[in-house]
Amino acid sequence: MKTMKDFAAQQLSKKQMNQVKGGWRCFIVTKWGSDGEPNEGYWIDVPGASANEAAKFVPRLDGAVGFVC
Repeated sequence: MKTMKDFAAQQLSKKQMNQVKGGWRCFIVTKWGSDGEPNEGYWIDVPGASANEAAKFVPRLDGAVGFVC
């Protein structure tokens, strides 16, 4: 693990920030399920210390109808 001084001296990629801060996995919904069927979509990794903070980092994606963090 790097020290805080090491982190301050470099720029981190989003993947590295997720590893450091913990990050969140958010589910991007491409189709809402109905009558007990599951939603369709895929998972993405997003930086953030809470679900509300992570929601701010979810990009607007074509074909997405919603997301859950």
